[in-house]
Amino acid sequence: MTASLPSFMQDHEVFSAALAAVKTLEDWIRLQREWFDTANWPKKTSSQLAEDSARKRNPLRLGGREWIYTSSVYDISPEARYEYYYALRMIGAPLKFPSWKSSPKSAELGWRQECPFCEISTAEIGDPICPKCGRKLVLTWYPD
Repeated sequence: MTASLPSFMQDHEVFSAALAAVKTLEDWIRLQREWFDTANWPKKTSSQLAEDSARKRNPLRLGGREWIYTSSVYDISPEARYEYYYALRMIGAPLKFPSWKSSPKSAELGWRQECPFCEISTAEIGDPICPKCGRKLVLTWYPD
């Protein structure tokens, strides 16, 4: 089974321009409605999820930090997954939660760095570049 390519990846140039134009919460809401119709994205089957789980059991050390594997429920390409989660967490979240920009980023406060492309995550906040693929890591907050 081949991963799906959502519309924002099929028309990536137009999407990228729309994302770059996002400056306000209203802009973000409009972009999210137009480009991120997750209700129509295929989800991984139970066998795909089981395979992910079996393959991603153990933590790994990369770039001097310990990482755990993550897994998205959507059956979309790694590039699409990265673009989606990057936009959601690095563009949309700061507009929805303005205090996030200035808040300290530490594991004790629930922050993690993640690479949606590689599906890895670490609580050891550090270098903002994924040691596996070289993409910019996404900051994610998991409150207690």
